[in-house]
Amino acid sequence: MLTWLLQQAGVIEWVLALITAYVVIKKVFFGGKMMAQRDIKGSILITGCDYGMGAATAKRLGEMGHRVFAGIINPKSAEQFKTTGITPIVMDVTKSEDVKRVIEEIEQAGPLWAVVNNAGILIGAYLEISDIDDFEKTMAVNVIGVARVIKATMPLLKKTKGRVVNMCSIGGNFPIFGAVPYTTSKFAIVGMSECIRPMLAFYGIDLVVIKPGAVRTTMGHVYIENVEKRCERAPEEIKAVYNEGFLERFKYQTNNTYDKGAIEADEVVEQIVRAVLLDKPPAEIWVGRAWYWWLNSIAANMFKTPAKLYVRYILSGEEPSWAVKNMLFW
Repeated sequence: MLTWLLQQAGVIEWVLALITAYVVIKKVFFGGKMMAQRDIKGSILITGCDYGMGAATAKRLGEMGHRVFAGIINPKSAEQFKTTGITPIVMDVTKSEDVKRVIEEIEQAGPLWAVVNNAGILIGAYLEISDIDDFEKTMAVNVIGVARVIKATMPLLKKTKGRVVNMCSIGGNFPIFGAVPYTTSKFAIVGMSECIRPMLAFYGIDLVVIKPGAVRTTMGHVYIENVEKRCERAPEEIKAVYNEGFLERFKYQTNNTYDKGAIEADEVVEQIVRAVLLDKPPAEIWVGRAWYWWLNSIAANMFKTPAKLYVRYILSGEEPSWAVKNMLFW
């Protein structure tokens, strides 16, 4: 009997460990309701506020009474910000002179509490039909632009022991095969964030990475349009692969992903606000069907065969198993 109990104790320990891991992962990494907020004293800079989640986050924080500097590219985008406390400011994160000018203006207005690196672009497609220019433009905005803004704002954030929030994606953990430049940039953001988090912590600055899954924004349409345009101008020698059948399969899979697993943009905005205001923020916040994306990221990194079968199906039409064809994250 004693032996049996000891054996069962081992099983119980494993069960308790799994339950504990689930609770911690769910609470720490996968968002949730707003918890204890810090009484912040300083403004918030958000890049990429011309539309979408950047603009929505700026409005939400402005409505809450916070001073927000909303970085925009098109001066006409300023017209949407009617909320008191929001200052739209023209800012191209690929230009050092723009970033320097913005930082000087923020410094004149008072302390800076947080930077939300939201600016990003999605161009390019599969490697064969992408231009090298797609990679250069994507990295300039999605990666180098983020580094430029963090480096420029660090002197101000040191004074407030503030916060950096990097907008990433599930594409920072496993591949989005039809968006190679974009996925490359998101893997780079994860790597950069891991490298600089300890250094920022030394100065009392927290860094939070937001990783949404599929979100119901214009991004899905942009993704499909990018692939369509690059198929049209693909070299003749590969058009036999990137043909109408390929596009039909690609659109089906993309729409299937958004239909089954996409979340509303408001859910992401809530978690960005949470990352800015929480007293003790998590290192990462996965948004949406986070547990699903998290498990898939592990599976995608451990088992390469399903990925090969999926890409073969998209490129050639060779039918894989139902499970592979319907893998949501592809």
